[in-house]
Amino acid sequence: MFDIYDDAGALLKRLYPDVSQLPKFVLMGQPRQFDLPKYASDDFAVAVPLHDGIKYAYPLMTPGATAVSCLYFEHTHQNLPADLRKEAATRLLEACDHHSLEVTEKVAELATEYQEEEKTASFKTRFPDQGIEGTPWFPLSTAEQVKLATDLYPQIIRKLAPSERREFTLNLQKQASAHGLGMPDTAAQWGGNVLAKGLVLDGVEKRASMMNPQQAELLRGAIDQILVMSPEKVASVFEQLDQELGFDVLWDTKLRDPQAIHGFSEPEVELVKFAEFEMSREHWDAACDAGLLDVFEDDTKRALRQHPEVLDEYTGTPVLQHILDGLESLGIVQGDN
Repeated sequence: MFDIYDDAGALLKRLYPDVSQLPKFVLMGQPRQFDLPKYASDDFAVAVPLHDGIKYAYPLMTPGATAVSCLYFEHTHQNLPADLRKEAATRLLEACDHHSLEVTEKVAELATEYQEEEKTASFKTRFPDQGIEGTPWFPLSTAEQVKLATDLYPQIIRKLAPSERREFTLNLQKQASAHGLGMPDTAAQWGGNVLAKGLVLDGVEKRASMMNPQQAELLRGAIDQILVMSPEKVASVFEQLDQELGFDVLWDTKLRDPQAIHGFSEPEVELVKFAEFEMSREHWDAACDAGLLDVFEDDTKRALRQHPEVLDEYTGTPVLQHILDGLESLGIVQGDN
């Protein structure tokens, strides 16, 4: 069952025992069943394939028909396949807007869900080898399409305007993750979640090298302020600067485009340092577990494990040399972090 024509209005009567309480436009706006074949398919929310043919469900041709179709959809939407359910919700939403009707909860929920999926899945770009106006565009909705886009990412990104690259990359990352696919390393500069300070410093220096001395001094003097800005703000500053100085024509040749200043945050590695030696806390703990500190009494061993910097007090002694030799034998070399 889908709409009022499948149960002769039984659901409507059950929900409204006194149907006279319904607005007149609802009561008077139901097309007669034998007139339905006269209407076009666009006058219904969805075409449902059944074993004996096509069922055009949820009529929309009048405000009354739309209101009752929304009511039925609230109670029968689960009878539709998922793709048709969202299609029907979208058409019902459009009809409510057209007829100035209040949208029911399930219609709004499913239509919004469908629109969000479409926004992500249908973000398109020209195929790299067909990058001229009027050529086919392809979506990022299947695993094969996403795999192709990730394989050809360097070519695709250059076909996009700089203002489109981050949006495309974020959409591609989302779709690639959904399909269990990886992204090229180069995508981080447009798809990362934090400011990549190395890229920013490089961008500042390259721009300064093309400025007059006064301009270069001002830009270099602003580095500290720039590095604490959001990525969006830095991109805006670079873009405005480049456009004012004519540097925008150098994007993708001598300069990265202003959006290419992103990176991914990494967990901070806790380091231990002593006697000009540095390693991660994880490596230090592993070395201690391997007996590195066994030459010490238990109390000292526990203290050194927690505070290895105290080993600086042993500089020049056989004890410290023993520890350094032990670290070397464990494959931990100086400067490893």
